[in-house]
Amino acid sequence: MTSITVDLEELRSTRHQVITAIEHLHRARSVAPDLVTAPLLLRTVSMLEEISSRLRTILTSSFFVDTTHGASRILAVVDRSIADPKWWNRATTSPSTPIDDLMPIIIGNTEVRDSLLSRAFLEDSSRVAALLFGSTNFASIERFWLAATSPDSTDPTIARFRIESVARAIFDEPAVRPAFSGASLNVGELRRRRDELRALLGAIAAPWQLHFTGLCDLWGGDREEGLLLLRRIAADRRAAAELALGLEGALIRAFATLPDTHDERMQHIDDVAFAIGVSTEVLRGAAVDRARSESARTTRILSIPTKLPLGLPWPASLGLSSTIGVVASNMDHTDDASDDAEREEARQREQLARLAGELTWRSAVDDGLVVLDGRAIPVEVRLEVQHAIDAIANATGRGDSWATVN
Repeated sequence: MTSITVDLEELRSTRHQVITAIEHLHRARSVAPDLVTAPLLLRTVSMLEEISSRLRTILTSSFFVDTTHGASRILAVVDRSIADPKWWNRATTSPSTPIDDLMPIIIGNTEVRDSLLSRAFLEDSSRVAALLFGSTNFASIERFWLAATSPDSTDPTIARFRIESVARAIFDEPAVRPAFSGASLNVGELRRRRDELRALLGAIAAPWQLHFTGLCDLWGGDREEGLLLLRRIAADRRAAAELALGLEGALIRAFATLPDTHDERMQHIDDVAFAIGVSTEVLRGAAVDRARSESARTTRILSIPTKLPLGLPWPASLGLSSTIGVVASNMDHTDDASDDAEREEARQREQLARLAGELTWRSAVDDGLVVLDGRAIPVEVRLEVQHAIDAIANATGRGDSWATVN
């Protein structure tokens, strides 16, 4: 049997050289009208596109994925990709990137993915940024990180480290790396990608949001740090919407397995109620802060005429300032947003409180603490069910007040 050695890195390099050649040819056609319909150039472009497509098929084939060496090969591609200090510009101007080739392999192989996302990898924010900003296909980025942090298949401690690493890369990397600076930076594309990634961060944090504070011991986190990160995530409107949608699922998972003893069950209910109080208060505060920020921005825009050298007499200038103040006040919807946010917070807690009571009862039945044969319900079970309802419905004295003070 003949042994064939395939240098995958050389194939990847070749493919991207082909892509670069295609870009140059398209650029030549755009500046030279007589080349637009040149038969030889059209055939050359078509041939190169076919070669690029076939190379991509080879590179993303599972035939070339080795679970032993796959992660190290992928890591080498990531490091080579970000070695160019302007790799982000390449990611926004090229139809394909080396990270694009990697994503189908990593998504399709859990063992390779988990091997790649080692602690050393996640501690290097530039590498994490490559798996967030470095692909032209955002849908694949979304699939990858949602799978890598899924509560159905991810250990809580691992999930915490991955979520915190993603947050650092999204919030901090564009401010400190040369890849995200320079005259040729596509600012609009960077803003769009960061908006998408902030919403994604909300989606991957949503199932774990109770672990940020009340259940922080379950994933080895710190309550105060968790509150700060939760606030930072919720500051984005789309991320906040993801957190709000994920509250019910997070509560269901928190009540999936309750402790054995009555005292431990009551304490767990308190911890969950604390976390619910924090999350709902953070979401309320974020909604008010956004309204306040929008009002301040409107006021700044309206006040521009007062800062221009219009040469108006003093009475007219005073009248203009007064008029602008009235208009800005009429356009300030902060109070309305605050009222709406408070009503939504109360609605969420009432709904979650009912669900918590149902889940506590179901857990007692599943654990054999209640026998459904007409006999009296144990006092401890009645206390637990009522406590779950009351603790979450009246979370003001729990996580709510703590989140407000801190």
